[in-house]
Amino acid sequence: MTAHRYVVGVDPGAKTTGIVFRRGYELLGYWLVDMATVGGVPDCGRVVDAVARVVEPAWDTLVAVEDVKAPNPHLGVTNPAGIIATARLLGWIEHWAATRRANLIVVPPRGHGTGPLAAYPAQLVGAREKTGTGQLRHCRSAWDISYGGEKLWRLQVNRKRVT
Repeated sequence: MTAHRYVVGVDPGAKTTGIVFRRGYELLGYWLVDMATVGGVPDCGRVVDAVARVVEPAWDTLVAVEDVKAPNPHLGVTNPAGIIATARLLGWIEHWAATRRANLIVVPPRGHGTGPLAAYPAQLVGAREKTGTGQLRHCRSAWDISYGGEKLWRLQVNRKRVT
């Protein structure tokens, strides 16, 4: 299958995760999930539950989630706690998708959510936002991830047809 009726984009984060649900260019829903901790460990189940609530009723759905980039000590990133938490969340989502046989694509990090604010659905831009640094940036990132994932999925399917 090359096209999905629905696409879910997930911007996994150590503190906040953005999720969007769309059909074509139509935004059907968006969520910001606070990564509360349980015993000092992020509660990844909250995000997986949110994704599952969206995907399971509509199985013709592609789930696109952003991959994790290794910390770069040359850029001053020496505390890997946030990256470890994000990687843990990515693992939870991958496990959920594998056990449910969901269509999942992992999208490389690439400045998602940094486009002009006018390029995003109005619901994903806060009323007072001028620079794109509000909480909804995680949902804008998920929006971009959903499109990147859809393109990658099509490329993979087309490669399989050729080989």
